[in-house]
This record gives sequence, structure tokens and C-alpha cells, in this order.
Amino acid sequence: MDLRVKNEEWKWAAVAASNLSELLLILGQMEQAVSTARQGVDFADRSEDGFERVTKRARLAAVLHQAVALDEAEKLFREAEAMQQQLDPGHYYLYSLQGYLFCDLLLSRGQVPEVLERFSRFVEWRLASDYLLDTALENLSAGRAHFLQARTKQRVSKKALEQAEHYLKQAVAGLREAGIQHNLPWGLFARAALYRVQENFAKAWGDLSEAQEIAERGEMRLHLADFHLEASRLHLAQHKAGDSFESESAGANTISPQPENHLAAAKGHLKTAKKMINEIGYHRRDPEVEELQLQIANYK
Repeated sequence: MDLRVKNEEWKWAAVAASNLSELLLILGQMEQAVSTARQGVDFADRSEDGFERVTKRARLAAVLHQAVALDEAEKLFREAEAMQQQLDPGHYYLYSLQGYLFCDLLLSRGQVPEVLERFSRFVEWRLASDYLLDTALENLSAGRAHFLQARTKQRVSKKALEQAEHYLKQAVAGLREAGIQHNLPWGLFARAALYRVQENFAKAWGDLSEAQEIAERGEMRLHLADFHLEASRLHLAQHKAGDSFESESAGANTISPQPENHLAAAKGHLKTAKKMINEIGYHRRDPEVEELQLQIANYK
């Protein structure tokens, strides 16, 4: 990036800044990720390259979303989308990775209908030449939207859960085939949450264990924080179901008949997640921490 800036190669400086920001974010270096993403927008504007101006705003918006600057993030996404509409009027929604990142923000704000509307357009626009990652991320958006739709009703909607499972299975398979390791945990965490609600605890732990292995191998602290949050929720679900305590390790044989062990494990994972979230500045997850704390407190 520094070399590109020195040579005033602004387009490639923007690309380098965006790549660096993504790396810093997943490693859990939030402040540096934000500042580098802002540099990416500046470099893209200097380049006057329309595509780079769109994608680098989306990258900054995605980082700000993790730091819980939601209003600024949504403003940037919609600004990027307006720029894209000028470049390519036939595709009036952000798509590809940028489209998924915007849908991620919309889902965190409960905008399920908008995400499902966007997904219907993504399906219409699909081509045989589309990248595997793009299709997988579209399916992930749809699966997460249906899952959230199922959970926001007074009772869990079986039909919505079936739709969620359909798309999440496609998403995980597609992400695995695309072979981009740091994206795969997104699908694994979403499917693990689905299996948790379905009380298919063995499959939920299978997905979580795989995501944990990827995150630990790459020192991906953002994914590790998400792992501990979902592990806490999963142990709590098993505690509620009166399920026996099982080791989190895939294929482990350690089983204890005391269900209360799940409550202790849920507390432990939540403590670790909260510590990591505060250290990273991953404040998007603060409401989830608070919700889990209240749920666990009900069992005291």
C-alpha cells in the first residue's frame, strides 16, 4: 500500500488498503481496520475509478458495522449503492461480497423483508459464470433471513426454519467449495444456530468445532469471539433441554450425566466472549452478550 501511495497509483493503493483492512478486522484489530478502510475510500476517490469507489465504501461500512457505528455504516452502503446504480443501472442493489455485507447489516437491524427482496433479485440476476462465493453468500443471506423470520414470530415457524435449513446447507456447501477459509465460518455459525434451535446438538457442535479450528489456525479473533458466543448459547440450550453434558470436541466420548455442567460451560464461554469483544471493540455483539447474561441469570 505504501509503495502504491508513493507512486500515486491510487486504484491499487485503494485495493491494498481494503485488503489490509479486511485482514486487520478478522484479526481483531478494530481501530486499525477502520482507519485503513477510511484510507481505502480516500484512495479510491483519488483514483476516480467508479468500481473502486463503490467497493471501498462498502468495505468501510462493513468494518463500521462491527464497531456498531450502524447509522454511518448504512449511510455508506446506500451511498455505494447509489454510485453502483449510475455505473450499472440494471443491477440496482449491491451484489457479490458487497451485497452480502449490506444484507448482514440489514439483518442486524431486523430488516428481513428487505433482505428477502434483495435475494429474489440476486436469483434473477444469476449467471452460469457467477463466482461460487457470490452464490454461496446470496444463499447465506436468504438462510439467515428465514431463520430470523422464524425466530421473530410468537412461535417458531417450522416452514421458515425449513427454508432456512435449505439455504444454509447450500451456503455452507458453496462456501466450502469456493475455498475461501475466512468466509466459511459465517456459514458454519449460521447453520449451528439453526441446528441449536432444532435441538440437533451434535450437528451444531460439528459446525462450531470446524469454525473454531479454522479461527484458531488463522488467529481470527473475530471468529473466535463469535464461536464463544454461539458455544454459550448452545450449552444454554442443552441445559434447558436437560441434555447430558458432552465435550465440545468433535467425536469426543466424554459424557457426564449432570446437565448443570452445561450452565457452567455457558458461563465460561460467555465470559471469554465478553472479554474478547471488549478487547477487540467488536461492539456489534454487545446486545447478544447482554441477552445471554440475562438468560443465564434466570437460572441462578
